[in-house]
Amino acid sequence: MKTNELTLWVKIRDAIDEYLETMNPNNPQPKPIEHEAISWTRDVGANGPYERYPSLQQLPNLKDKNYVALLKAVKEKQPYVHLGLQYAVLPDGTTIGRKPKK
Repeated sequence: MKTNELTLWVKIRDAIDEYLETMNPNNPQPKPIEHEAISWTRDVGANGPYERYPSLQQLPNLKDKNYVALLKAVKEKQPYVHLGLQYAVLPDGTTIGRKPKK
């Protein structure tokens, strides 16, 4: 078997394993993020108006599962867009900003 064929078979096996893992009833799927359940605050920055969580001078609620899941998703996927809004993690690493995607 050629190296390219072997690599292809390994990729196929990995994809099947990943799919079967999602079908496992003992491996519950994460709940979808409820973006609007987060308490967004309007603000104006160097690039114009946007919404942010948490608001200035406040700490995020780390018990808020929607916030924690969204922070992780935005850090993993740039740009993160949902329903026409683009999300980004601000330089402090804990604040999420969002504004309409251009």
